[in-house]
Amino acid sequence: MNVSHKDAQVALDLVENTQQRLRRAISEGYTSRLLMLWGGIWAAGFVSLHFLGGSRGGLIFTVLDVLGIGATAYFLHRAPHQTIMRSPQTRSLCRHIWGFWLILAVFAGIWGVLLQPSTGRQLGVFLCTLSMFAYVVMGLWIMSYFMVWIGFGVTALTLLGYYLVPGYFNLWMAVMGGGTLSFTGWYIYRHWR
Repeated sequence: MNVSHKDAQVALDLVENTQQRLRRAISEGYTSRLLMLWGGIWAAGFVSLHFLGGSRGGLIFTVLDVLGIGATAYFLHRAPHQTIMRSPQTRSLCRHIWGFWLILAVFAGIWGVLLQPSTGRQLGVFLCTLSMFAYVVMGLWIMSYFMVWIGFGVTALTLLGYYLVPGYFNLWMAVMGGGTLSFTGWYIYRHWR
């Protein structure tokens, strides 16, 4: 099969146009806002753990997580009114993603009981890497490879912090984990339009 230069250029232009439209839809949708939201929650939660200690910091982190879940539900509830979310297939995918996170939370509880992390830092690494595993799976699921890179990147940063700066792990995660999520959301919002 011979493809002319003109046909190849048309195909490449179509791919480029599709990528630009997808990026614009992502930036105008809720993805960037959710990344900034959860980055802020991670940052605030890990800072509270560092300065307030395990019990009070853990309580604050739990409250932040509950607020984050509520805000996420709000964004997703609003999303069907946006153009990208109008198709039944996309709404179905969102329900599947919510189900995936719910099931993952149940398994996280089971694994936490079975593995019994002996320190708060170990529990933090477990939960962070588990969350980033979910980002990788979602990225592969919806063919959104920036989510895959976020998942692998934050996992690598989490492990580096765990081994290299154990006394400042929570501050490390506030900046490197929360900061990475927030920066990625901001970047998508500002530069993918």
